[in-house]
Amino acid sequence: MPCGPWASGAVGMSDHPIPDDALQEHVAIVGKTGTGKTYVAKGLVERLLAGARHVVVVDPTGVWWGLKSSADGRRPGFPVVVFGGDRADVPLREEQGGTLGELVVGERIQAIVDVSGFLMGERRRFLAEFLAALYHRARAPIHLVLDEADEMAPQRPLPESRVLLHRVDQIVRRGRSRGFRVVMVTQRPAVLHKDVLSQAATLVAMKLTAPQDRAALGAWIEGQADRDKGREILAGLPRLKTGQGWVWWPEGELLRQVAFPPIATFDSSSAPAYGDRMSMPVLAAVDIAALREKLAPPAEPHAPTSARASDRAALEGARAEGYADGHRDGLVSGADNALDAMREALDQIGRRRFIFAASKEAAKMNLPAEVTHPESTGRNRPSASRPTRAAAGDAAPLHAAAERMLAVLVRHYPAALTWHQVATLAGLKAGGHFNAGRADLRQRGLIVQDGTAVRASDLGIAADPGDWKAPESATERLEMWCGKLASPAPDMLRALARHGDLTPAELAAAIGKQGHGGHWNGGMATLRRHRLIEVNNGRIELSDMLREKGR
Repeated sequence: MPCGPWASGAVGMSDHPIPDDALQEHVAIVGKTGTGKTYVAKGLVERLLAGARHVVVVDPTGVWWGLKSSADGRRPGFPVVVFGGDRADVPLREEQGGTLGELVVGERIQAIVDVSGFLMGERRRFLAEFLAALYHRARAPIHLVLDEADEMAPQRPLPESRVLLHRVDQIVRRGRSRGFRVVMVTQRPAVLHKDVLSQAATLVAMKLTAPQDRAALGAWIEGQADRDKGREILAGLPRLKTGQGWVWWPEGELLRQVAFPPIATFDSSSAPAYGDRMSMPVLAAVDIAALREKLAPPAEPHAPTSARASDRAALEGARAEGYADGHRDGLVSGADNALDAMREALDQIGRRRFIFAASKEAAKMNLPAEVTHPESTGRNRPSASRPTRAAAGDAAPLHAAAERMLAVLVRHYPAALTWHQVATLAGLKAGGHFNAGRADLRQRGLIVQDGTAVRASDLGIAADPGDWKAPESATERLEMWCGKLASPAPDMLRALARHGDLTPAELAAAIGKQGHGGHWNGGMATLRRHRLIEVNNGRIELSDMLREKGR
């Protein structure tokens, strides 16, 4: 029985140019930014939701939440649950990937998994665990939508991307028997791994201008369809208009150029027309209390009384986990899990060694012993007073990334920052170097963290190795951020500083850009992720830390 926007009869389910039968196989939707490929994918998802099919959308751009409202924003849409992102029904943490995967499959939740708020390294680790859990638990049909699929399955993966690529490849190539039907969406088919793209049984090709991207489609045509017809279509792709595309389903003998129909839900990836003030659309209600409880972090176990017994238990756990996963998911998966467990064991060893050394430092500064414990929270947190710099102790030197991050945190003290802000201001990218520095700060008790807010502890202030001067005025802070962010984010910030709050369309006009597409969405996502802007009643303004007093 159709539900949500489809119940109004806005668009007939049988009228879509992509047949229902084609959705029972993998589908690839390709097109350069701004051509409407995500819009087309939303139309497919609407049909699947209306037919009570199980749908899970992986959303790296934060634009899929509009499925919860009607096209005009006045009525509820589909009751999908948004996990993570700025519009989250249920917030996400990096370590919850496996738990969420189990939950989504076990309870057949219609889900949008918004990972736009994660740093790239956090995103890869979260999705690797999430997709692994989906694969191992799935036994019934599940339609998995991978927006910006090339990000998850790159043709030339960096070492840190290989586990996630393995998970995607596993689902696409071997997941059919477990019920997976994958919709992969990409603006760069040349960058999407060929082993993944080749598994698509239906191709939706929209406007493409880059020769290398059209050549990637040529490889798909070689294995799936008529070569001569393929050359003719590839030559015409640069001339297609927004919303137009070729639908090619060789198995169903379907090949035609079409203009895709409007979607029935709210277009949350489109900027309003110039001068419009967008009000918040009416969203479908979802029951989230039970989901929040099931995703809550487990209670911290009591630490073992014997350090040697703890180390041995952790290492034995690593061996057992690696053995089990090796049989279940191949040697690559087992090795990944074993390495993670071994890193945790080594972290425990390093933590105990540091506590002994840091206790000496605490004694010199007359600090309470609790400050030296890396997991101290609540009543054990240090006071806000700033002690004098400690003399060099017996602990090992700070990790290089930790030094840079600590300098940023101390210079902003007592203000708190997010890890996204710390990484950017310290000139660090997500990955092993950043993670090692963050772990070092935690293990040494140099930071205090409350949810997403991080600040230097008293011990961190005393140990600060840096002499960087924090900007004092809002103007200086704005320019500091502009020097750290990629285009178009700096232009956006400066325009907001000049003009005050603006609608998305006004902001786009102020910087000479179109208010849609990957470049624009990337800039907006960067500003939101770093909490440099606020959006109220459809208008964008600078956050408090970038506004001069009185504005």
